[in-house]
Amino acid sequence: MPLCNFEDTAKESAMKRNLQNNKPLSRKMMKTPLMKANVVLVLVLLKLAILSEVVAQINNDLFTIKPITKEEYQNGYKNNFNAGFVIDIQDSLLIEKAFNSISKTYTKDEILLASRELVTPRELTSFESYYPSLNTYLFFIQDYHYEKACFVSALTNKVLSSYRFLGAFGVMSKDGKWIGLARGDCDNYLQLEICEITDEYATSIFRFDYKHVDIHYNSKEDIPPMFWAYKNRVYISIREHGKTHVTYYSLEFND
Repeated sequence: MPLCNFEDTAKESAMKRNLQNNKPLSRKMMKTPLMKANVVLVLVLLKLAILSEVVAQINNDLFTIKPITKEEYQNGYKNNFNAGFVIDIQDSLLIEKAFNSISKTYTKDEILLASRELVTPRELTSFESYYPSLNTYLFFIQDYHYEKACFVSALTNKVLSSYRFLGAFGVMSKDGKWIGLARGDCDNYLQLEICEITDEYATSIFRFDYKHVDIHYNSKEDIPPMFWAYKNRVYISIREHGKTHVTYYSLEFND
């Protein structure tokens, strides 16, 4: 089963940065078809070298991507590594204190979006869940195309980071790693972010953009489109642009 465009998009970003540093060829150098062919060959070799370098970096330094079967995907969910959570808090005052903490951290963009929507930033914010094992509350702040995740310590009501994390289809692991997505301005442009969450801090570990793929979500299915199958391994189901069938991938993160 061939790999989809997960790796290709990361490669494109690196390739563009490298190609932009090359000076354009003069007309004099492009006079003969032979010289044109040589230029094309050089660019092809350059692209191949860049792709090889980026693939090696992704697979060795950050994580390894590989396709899996639907059966593997389903079996992985049976004993998944997702953190347990609750969505109902008996003491509403605790949540109110967390809301007050978040209100001190709203960004200019969040305030601007609220004014355009004729609401307050608080009205763009919602309590999503509480992770007892991590002593952490999860809140979503609505953006134009996706939800941004904001984490608050249940022990101190302190916002763990003023930085907002990607939240769409997000899921927390038992050891406090959060993975969330954003769709950008269309369904076929995904962003993926991995974060580390504790009751003292929250920090982004790494983030990637992927083009031409979209998360596969079906409300009638019991298995979510993304989950922690093991401690450092996420299973994700996606659709490639222009295709209807679903493909499944394992993203294993290297310590």
